[in-house]
Amino acid sequence: MGLVDKLTDLDEAIWEQYEKVTQYCNKEFGWDKYDLMKASSGLTSASFFGANFYMSLAGWQWDNPRLASVGTFGAAVGIGLYYLNRSEINETEKKEVASLHNGVIKKPIFGPKRPSLFTYNSIFYSYFLYRFATKQGFPDSLGLNTSLSSDENILGALVSTSLLFLTFFGTCKLYFSDQIPTPPQKKKSVLKTLYEKTIGKLQVAPQPQLEPKYESIDDVVA
Repeated sequence: MGLVDKLTDLDEAIWEQYEKVTQYCNKEFGWDKYDLMKASSGLTSASFFGANFYMSLAGWQWDNPRLASVGTFGAAVGIGLYYLNRSEINETEKKEVASLHNGVIKKPIFGPKRPSLFTYNSIFYSYFLYRFATKQGFPDSLGLNTSLSSDENILGALVSTSLLFLTFFGTCKLYFSDQIPTPPQKKKSVLKTLYEKTIGKLQVAPQPQLEPKYESIDDVVA
């Protein structure tokens, strides 16, 4: 079995775990794959915005107007992506629900792309996060300034952390989008559901009343 086959099998195994999450949310909260896609897409956009926002601050901190401008533009793009992705998900939902009613079900497609990209990006951004967190600055191979101040290293770490979140939530969206659609259900309040579960666990079950034991006929008469 080659590397591509192993990554494909891993992709299917990861998809199955996301399937469990989708089924749980559908059962407990009435959420479907599209609700989970919107949630992960929103967090992806927030992470993209955060990475560019901190990049903009870093640009001003490092006296690099070009980097600051790129970060500012990227933050604005992140806001636009949020609404664009929600509109795209709504259109996908309409098409897939219509196909579901016609008996056509979209089957998941497995391959090496998702796990390989997630692994590569996670290692790449984690490396930069480690360097900034340990105040080592940029790698020497990049030819950039490695003697950063404490505040500059913090901004670099925040950019790297945001990109790690972007990688994770973006991958979540890909796996949720490949789930098998189900008929829509009535949505439940998450807080209310959690509250009811918590209260149910805290309530003490009624204890059965034991009948008194009698030693003699005199006790029964009494």
